[in-house]
Amino acid sequence: IFTWASAVSADAVDEGTLSKYFPQYNRANQCWVANVEQGSYCMKLDASKIVDSPTGKIKYILAAGDRYDFAQNKPSGAHVHSGNVAMFVLAKAGKQWQVISADTEIDVGAYGNAPTGWRFHQFGPDSYGFLNEHGDAHQGYSGSHYVILMPNGKAITKHFVGASADNENAGL
Repeated sequence: IFTWASAVSADAVDEGTLSKYFPQYNRANQCWVANVEQGSYCMKLDASKIVDSPTGKIKYILAAGDRYDFAQNKPSGAHVHSGNVAMFVLAKAGKQWQVISADTEIDVGAYGNAPTGWRFHQFGPDSYGFLNEHGDAHQGYSGSHYVILMPNGKAITKHFVGASADNENAGL
C-alpha cells in the first residue's frame, strides 16, 4: 500500500480550488473562511497529491479547519464541537483541472479542532484517499478511530475504523 505525507505548500490548483469553495481568505490567520452548518472554521491546506490513473491525472486535495470566531479573532471550539475537513478530487482535462468529487463539511476531530497531518493512501486498485486518526473522551469513555476519506462518485465518503476504546474512568 502506497503512503504519502509531507509538509504541503499550496500550488495554484490547490489555492484556486480552496478559493472557489471558500471565497473569503483571512490574511491575519492565513486561512480560508468556511461558514458551514456547525459554525465558522479557519481552513488550511493539509495535503495534496497527484496520481496517474488509467483515465489520466487525478489530484486529491485536503484542507483541515479549526472552529474560529473571526469577529473576536480567537479560536471558538468547545468539547461539543468537531473540526471541519474538506476534500476535493480533480481530474485533468486538457490543461485545466475539473472537480469531480467534493465535500466541504466533513465533521471530524474534537474541541473544534480538525486532525492534521492527513496521509495519502492507496486502498486498492485505482482507489485512493486520505487517512488519519482522531480520538475523544466523554464521561470516562475514551476511544480513537482511524478516519478514511475516499471519493464515491461526486461525493466523499467518511469511514471510521475503531482503533482503541477504554472505559476505565467511567466509574463502572
